[in-house]
Amino acid sequence: PITVQSYPGEWAKIDGYAAVVPTGGYSTLYVEGSDVIFRDLEVFNSNPDRTQNAGNAAQVNGVYIHSPRSKFINCLVHDNPGDCFGFWEDATGGELYGNICFNNGVHEVDANVYWGHGVYGQNAEGVKTIKDNIVLHAWSTGIGPHGSAVSINNFTIEHNIVFQNGSYAVNPADYDTSLPGYNLYFDLTSADSVTGLKLHNNYTFYTPLATRQSLRLTQPTTSMELTGNYLMRGGVTVGTLTTPTITGNTIFYSSLSGITEAGYPSNMWYSAEAAEAPTVNVVVVRPNTYDVNQANIVIYNWEGLSSVSVDIDSLGWPAGSTYELHNAEDYFVDIATGTYTGANLTIDMTD
Repeated sequence: PITVQSYPGEWAKIDGYAAVVPTGGYSTLYVEGSDVIFRDLEVFNSNPDRTQNAGNAAQVNGVYIHSPRSKFINCLVHDNPGDCFGFWEDATGGELYGNICFNNGVHEVDANVYWGHGVYGQNAEGVKTIKDNIVLHAWSTGIGPHGSAVSINNFTIEHNIVFQNGSYAVNPADYDTSLPGYNLYFDLTSADSVTGLKLHNNYTFYTPLATRQSLRLTQPTTSMELTGNYLMRGGVTVGTLTTPTITGNTIFYSSLSGITEAGYPSNMWYSAEAAEAPTVNVVVVRPNTYDVNQANIVIYNWEGLSSVSVDIDSLGWPAGSTYELHNAEDYFVDIATGTYTGANLTIDMTD
């Protein structure tokens, strides 16, 4: 395969800004052909206008992939007035790994509808892999394979951090709590069954908003694997399940539909309506498969600590290594730096 990446020691940025957006919009990076690896790049849009009306709909998406067996690895895709990634049916055998997607979306003002997905895609043949990505503040859905007259089969989605997606405006004060949002979303306009869906060890979160859903899977589904996930503070809706494997999940829900605690006892359940909640912190350190100098850290601070100690010995970093720690919600500003001594990192949890 051909690899497209930043020159060593430098960081390539692709700005999709255009003074005049053509009707129908465009994608800043539109990939055809086959067998291409894009890695260590930034795709964004510097246009501050994130509004449109139905009569001049013109999304400007970040990355659309129509290329079989292609990969996007450790890219930063943000602030595009459209989707972050379009991972389409003809991009068979592809992979999204280690990417960070945030603040992608557009507001259709006249209908008061927010568009823009973290990962929008379909799949019919082969397996698509979505792994170790961080997806937040997409204005519609986080990771959301769905559509009409298409298939969403054979997605392997694991170890992703997916939170606070849906109806998110540029200014957090404009966060519209009346509109729905979804972290993990799978839906077809047809009644076709979904097969080969694997959801393993993903980490989701919402602030307590009743309209938000951690997982929405409305299709009849065969042999789904839902294991080891943390689905925190949102609803869970599923359709008809045939021979599913649903074990080892921790589910803190605001509502349930199509699934019950009694039906799947091999999980930890917490009901927001019953004023239940986890009480013990959860800390996860995920090394990066493609770059030993990168890692993702997940902290569920249920204990309300002002700082949390994190053991990163599993990363194999030698003492004396310098590091940058980025808060994904304020990626370019909230950065802590330091030198690794071999001891645990102390991470500030205050605002």
